[in-house]
Amino acid sequence: MATGSTARSLHLIAAPFEKCGTFELVRDLSNVAKNVANIHLWHSKDDPVVPFDELTKYRAAIPSAEAHVFEDRLHFNGERFDELETAIRTG
Repeated sequence: MATGSTARSLHLIAAPFEKCGTFELVRDLSNVAKNVANIHLWHSKDDPVVPFDELTKYRAAIPSAEAHVFEDRLHFNGERFDELETAIRTG
């Protein structure tokens, strides 16, 4: 667990890094890795809403995060997301 961690895990699913609609990320993410033990980034290469390049920006900002890349999940609007469920259960 990261030093000073307060959260067990954080899962960012198809999250925009730049401003997208009403969503705007705080630019300084340096405290994220300090406060979260396990960080997961989930993105699909064919996402029509959030460009795949946004994942690269998160990976640079949070190098300790584990990236999960998919080819054909669009914006993860399906009824099931078994990989996410497994990641949450296993911590």
